[in-house]
Amino acid sequence: MNQQGYKKRTFEDAPLAFQIKMLDEKMTSIWNAELSAYGLTFSQFPVLIYLVKNQDHKVTQKELCEAVHVKHPTMIGLLDRLEEKDLVVRRRDEENHRFNRIALSERGLEMMQSFRLDRIRSDQQTVEGLSEAEMQELSRMLGLVYRNVKRIETSLTAADADTGTAAGAPPEERNGSRTGRDKGS
Repeated sequence: MNQQGYKKRTFEDAPLAFQIKMLDEKMTSIWNAELSAYGLTFSQFPVLIYLVKNQDHKVTQKELCEAVHVKHPTMIGLLDRLEEKDLVVRRRDEENHRFNRIALSERGLEMMQSFRLDRIRSDQQTVEGLSEAEMQELSRMLGLVYRNVKRIETSLTAADADTGTAAGAPPEERNGSRTGRDKGS
């Protein structure tokens, strides 16, 4: 108990959404610290990973946006910074000049190969104490939670579009009702 007489909450006692948020914050902090040694940020890294895994075909900016879940203007900023660091190259598609093709530069490929060992070590430390079966089960359960959250997000976004309210608006605004306080009572 603390000075106010409340039982101190442990991570395991916290609501699931709070646990996920805390894990996200901690993992982002760790990744940013590791990536800073390479002059990168956590938001730039998924772009590089996608390009490493998709070297077998021409990758467009639109494809990258969809793959790493960012909007076009955000992707332009990410690519500008990665190009300034000589980690990616953008070229107009020779067959369709409306599209930019994105690829890793030689320097980008070398850096990603070097970073791979650091990433493996970090991943191993993250799941330390879990058996192979537990890691597979954790991955399966996280996938299920992710799909559930994505489904909820989609239904909220659709409801917001139907009512004309902004995404993330309070429930009383999303369903068109107003609270007693809003009515002046």
